[in-house]
Amino acid sequence: MSSSPPSHPCPSSDFSLDSENNSYDQHSSSSQSQDDTLFLPPPPPQPIHKTTHTTLTHTHITQIIHQKAEQVALILSLSVAQAKQLLPKYKYQAENVIEAVMENEEKIMKEAGITAIQHENQKEYECGICAENATQTILLIQCQHRFCRKCWTHQATMMINDEAHVHIKCMYGQQCKSIIDEDCIRMIVDAKTLARYRHLLDH
Repeated sequence: MSSSPPSHPCPSSDFSLDSENNSYDQHSSSSQSQDDTLFLPPPPPQPIHKTTHTTLTHTHITQIIHQKAEQVALILSLSVAQAKQLLPKYKYQAENVIEAVMENEEKIMKEAGITAIQHENQKEYECGICAENATQTILLIQCQHRFCRKCWTHQATMMINDEAHVHIKCMYGQQCKSIIDEDCIRMIVDAKTLARYRHLLDH
């Protein structure tokens, strides 16, 4: 007697449909998420920070240096010309000049070679440069070296016009570091040479 094969329950059609719908929904949701990701709007542009630069003219720079020199001169009781000699050594920082001079004025002034001059009228003085007897001499206060006015005028004029020097040193020799400042220069050179000296000083 033959037996009939065991019957297996068939999956319901509802289960099959639900599975398909669920799979479709997942695929649709995944696609929509990908689409949303792909089509996100770009971020707004970041603002550009512009840097502005100011170009200083030579006239403006000269004015700034003069103002700093006036500040130093006022506080330290120096001439503006002497203050201008000190500023370059301290990178034109007036505060640093003032601080250094207040700590050790004698040392700083000596290192800078700053000295005052004294005009003298004498009956007779033999100049150590030209060996002539002079009645008008100039004495450098710091080093006490004395030469005739004529030699000083010749030396300063030559150094400024021919060699473009602004640091006019004492004529005694290399061992003397004294330097005459603008106030002294103004007393011994003509107007044209003084104008060139000031031009060189500002550059």
